[in-house]
Amino acid sequence: MGSPLMSVDQFPNNQTINSYRFPFWLAVIFLCLITVPVSIILGNVTIAKIAGVLTTVLLVFAIRFWFSVAKKRNNKIDRIVLNANDTFELVRYFPFLKTWNKSDLSILKDRIGIILSRYPILGTDQLVADKEVAIKFAAVLVFLGKDMTFSSDVKYIHIIVEGNTVDDKAVATIPITSYQKVSEFKVQSFADIQDQYFI
Repeated sequence: MGSPLMSVDQFPNNQTINSYRFPFWLAVIFLCLITVPVSIILGNVTIAKIAGVLTTVLLVFAIRFWFSVAKKRNNKIDRIVLNANDTFELVRYFPFLKTWNKSDLSILKDRIGIILSRYPILGTDQLVADKEVAIKFAAVLVFLGKDMTFSSDVKYIHIIVEGNTVDDKAVATIPITSYQKVSEFKVQSFADIQDQYFI
């Protein structure tokens, strides 16, 4: 099959995050910036040039640092990017994807990547599913439009045997037979499949 995407324990938690440190960065950048005109007035053009370059470098580092902290504060998780092999397997699982244009296929892969990055997908054995299985069932969730309806409580997606239920707000369930139902459809675009309801 494939290697697991990541274990349940590897998913991000709410750890203490460093502050932006605006006063420190702004003070250093301002000091370097004010050095430029002062050095020119005093006739030290070389020091002015060094201070100018240093200001630019510090500003780039500060902006990167602020974006990094903002990303952590917002709990933003990068989506998992599907590679060429993943796309090939996806088209093999769902033959109707061969007729889709690149734009629709790109939307599908982006939404699958978001699901895979946010939720561990547990198989019927309650272990984290292999990557291939996870991609397949993430695609089913996208086809069903269920990925847009998850509550903020949902932490995991559990593939279950037909007839079983899970009474836990932190777990979203998807029957294993959903894959078979979806794979039989013949739709020409992403919009076509969104118009249908399978479960």
